[in-house]
Amino acid sequence: MTLSRFLRDYLYIPLGGSRKGVFRRYLNLMITMVLGGLWHGAGWTFVLWGALHGFYLSINHLWHALRRSTGHDLERTTRSGRVISRILTFMAVVLAWVFFRAESLDGAIHVLQGMMGMNDFILPRIMGYYFNQVMGYDLSTGLVGLGIPLKLTPRFGGIDALRDLLILFIIAFFAPNTQQVMRKYLSAHETLMGKITPWTFPHIQWQPNKISAFIISIGFIYIILKMTDVSEFLYFQF
Repeated sequence: MTLSRFLRDYLYIPLGGSRKGVFRRYLNLMITMVLGGLWHGAGWTFVLWGALHGFYLSINHLWHALRRSTGHDLERTTRSGRVISRILTFMAVVLAWVFFRAESLDGAIHVLQGMMGMNDFILPRIMGYYFNQVMGYDLSTGLVGLGIPLKLTPRFGGIDALRDLLILFIIAFFAPNTQQVMRKYLSAHETLMGKITPWTFPHIQWQPNKISAFIISIGFIYIILKMTDVSEFLYFQF
């Protein structure tokens, strides 16, 4: 059982779920997600992380209710709507996970300020050179004129860093998630058939065949080879 299912079955539903009116539904969502945050650790960062996800879920349900009340078919979407929705969801989740990973509330706020350029605007020196020499625009003067101090740093991974970011971007936005991959082989606890949107390429789903065995074997060998690397498990701090 996943943590999400545990919180739903043993907290959200016993609290009343969505059976006791709209207000209680959103209150139950907030209580469930805040306690889900506290499950990870007793700190304000985890409380805010859970509260933000409760707030996101409430906004999602309110938006669906508003669309239904105006006669919209929630099953019908547009390409532009899906793109905007995914970008908003990605940005909201990234913002919330800053609180989860930060050592303190002050540290989280400092990171968020940096993400919004409030702690000066920092760019690789090569980009400053590109704007000045290639495009003929003094980036430093332009940003300072807008009230944004600019700092240039020599630390930049170059092509390798851009390649890694591109690969991660493709995985995050275009690769199927685990529920889509395992769509035909869910646990006996709960079947979600009909609720999981198939991926664009339905044939890329896990099946008990030689190809799947080969892929799993490659992954297993890679994990064995990387066991000597030191990487502290995130949950050790809880």
